[in-house]
Amino acid sequence: MRSLVALLLVACVIGQQITAKKDIELVSNAKALWEQFKIDHNKQYAHDADEAYRFTVFVDNLVLAEERNQWGTEMHGVTQFMDLTPSEFRAQYLGFYPKHQETLSQPHNLPGYARVNCVGQTQCNYATLGAVTPIKNQGQCGSCWAFSTTVAVETAWFMANHTLDELSPQQIVSCDTQDGGCNGGDTPTAYAYVISAGGLETSAEYPYTATNGVCKFNAADIDASIYNWTFGITPCNTFATHDCNNQNETGMYTVVQQLGPQSICVDAQPWQTYKSGVFDSPLCKHGYYDLDHCVQVTGYGTESGTQYWLVKNSWGVTWGEQGYIKIIYGVNMCGVADEVTYAFGSAQTN
Repeated sequence: MRSLVALLLVACVIGQQITAKKDIELVSNAKALWEQFKIDHNKQYAHDADEAYRFTVFVDNLVLAEERNQWGTEMHGVTQFMDLTPSEFRAQYLGFYPKHQETLSQPHNLPGYARVNCVGQTQCNYATLGAVTPIKNQGQCGSCWAFSTTVAVETAWFMANHTLDELSPQQIVSCDTQDGGCNGGDTPTAYAYVISAGGLETSAEYPYTATNGVCKFNAADIDASIYNWTFGITPCNTFATHDCNNQNETGMYTVVQQLGPQSICVDAQPWQTYKSGVFDSPLCKHGYYDLDHCVQVTGYGTESGTQYWLVKNSWGVTWGEQGYIKIIYGVNMCGVADEVTYAFGSAQTN
């Protein structure tokens, strides 16, 4: 027994030494990585002291990325967020605002198969089926909830036999009075705003500014509309269910397969350093009150024998896998199945 304990202690010390060595190597390479980071992401700082501080944050995040590589199967590394502390990253780029309910909401009666679908397919990407717009970039604004709603409306409009148009998240950010603009919000209240407004303008008519702004909505310029929305599966947003330990990913798979992309909200704090691969890490939480970011599930697939959800983000194409992340299927990773919603596009034109 003593010999076993001794071996474990030696293994622990060796592990710590290896980790320390890797950290030293990271720091020694940090200056070159820092210079490339500034070029790649057009980073400029007001004065030398500010840059010096941001470099220390960058080094801390290099170490954090390496630690995350030890925990999960995905790859972490240098992203555009490496000069931000985790708290700054959360404040500037994450903006889901949880709203608990007294009773569980049930999905509506689901319609038949969508205009395009993945029935019978084990690899599914709705972008290649023409139902998903290109990657957007929310900038330094906690407007993910508005982007998630906007892409849901875009897809719903397409599924209702219209063209796939790029719509305006800025309209929701500036005009939805039930949510907080760049300070955060939620998709159900954003859907309600879109319905009450009669629809959304295009992003060309109402450009994105990454600020709250003053509402400049013009009903005459509405391009697309929805008449309703629903949960894809039963959410876990009540006091009694907020641990979200029993979410129905099998049902979610069926909904995505038959009806198309779904808006979801997740814990994205560990995504700050994500580069590629199927995200599978115990560092990502899944409780309803742990959620902080809203995105869109646009398909599913299998990579090296591992099933995953394909998720479209709103941090631009330089993040992740050209703006996407793959999340392991079946364990409610990052709360992927906590709040699943989609909209119904209006049949009439405006």
